[in-house]
Amino acid sequence: MQNELIQEWSKLGKTTSEALKELGDINAKLIERLTEQQLALINATVEGSAKQTRLLTEAKGIQDVISGQANLTADYSQKVFAIARRTADLLNQSRQDITAWVEKGMKTAGSEGAKKPATPKTSA
Repeated sequence: MQNELIQEWSKLGKTTSEALKELGDINAKLIERLTEQQLALINATVEGSAKQTRLLTEAKGIQDVISGQANLTADYSQKVFAIARRTADLLNQSRQDITAWVEKGMKTAGSEGAKKPATPKTSA
């Protein structure tokens, strides 16, 4: 009886450890990809600032500045929108990964519970 209990606790510990490792992998992948998106946003902002500075120093008149500003704004907006869309896709994928992880855990917990019925307690 004690050996069975020890084996069950060992199996539970191993299963729990594997499940937590999987969750950690999902989170690590998400953090890595979100960091990439943050860097893309920073790069777009720095690039936009450099273009803005170049525009202001090279413009021959107010019309050049106004039309250049419109072009820069449109370009920057497109880049930010694309980054936001990729970020939303990443979050959606992560939600799906976590949902699958939870469903797998529930299935594992259900099958483990169904394998062995609880032994009734006897009063002494």
